[in-house]
Amino acid sequence: MSKIHVISTGRNANSFVLKCVDSVKNQNLQPSSHVVIDDISDDNTRNLLMRYLHNDDYPYLAIVFNTQRKFRLLNLYENIVNKDPEDIICIVDTDDWL
Repeated sequence: MSKIHVISTGRNANSFVLKCVDSVKNQNLQPSSHVVIDDISDDNTRNLLMRYLHNDDYPYLAIVFNTQRKFRLLNLYENIVNKDPEDIICIVDTDDWL
């Protein structure tokens, strides 16, 4: 059976990132994974995402804090390339929500 993976990439999304993460959580069908990638934001995005670390309400959530700017395409590629071809990949930028 296919798994659902959500990938959210972005930079300087402090106005939207919490809504993005919570919108995935509020779906009827939970994903197998939700990877949120902060591409070295220089606003408050990193601090906001830290709230989700070690939070049992989001067991599928992984947060990546880049140390070097990779931009959207490389961030997506690195997180999609090793997924099962049968899996469903949903891309929701950090300034968007479901």
